[in-house]
Amino acid sequence: MASAASGSRGEVLPITLVWIDARSAVVATWERGEAHTEGVSGDVPPHERSGGHVRIDPTVRHGGGQRQDKLDHRRNDHERAYLDGVTGHLPASGPIEVIGPGPLRLRLVHRLQSSSDGSRLTTAPSGPLTEAQLLARLRELAGRPAPRQLATAR
Repeated sequence: MASAASGSRGEVLPITLVWIDARSAVVATWERGEAHTEGVSGDVPPHERSGGHVRIDPTVRHGGGQRQDKLDHRRNDHERAYLDGVTGHLPASGPIEVIGPGPLRLRLVHRLQSSSDGSRLTTAPSGPLTEAQLLARLRELAGRPAPRQLATAR
């Protein structure tokens, strides 16, 4: 279990947890003993699927429609803008953990590694989490697990 990271002058750096998939991202930050969450909606279109064989043309994807490279560029443009929006919500310092179910998590990690030394970055696969589960994981990263509540008899 990690504890809160300290800066060069003894100040406590924020700890950030990012859950991301193509539809949305949640950026949860632990700073000064409090958790803050922000949502970022994704506008990444799904991968196009083939509609069946219509004609043979090497520049057109099976099933007709737009050229495959045009579809990929449009999706990549949306993806880049979405990742820019997510990185805009991240603090400039402190450790960051990126979790999520798919390849977008890895693309965000690669982007963050290329813009910093990568020593403050960790990643792990994760399925969908509720906000309470996300905050519990953030508290564990900060070294402040939530106190246990005893069940009361009814």
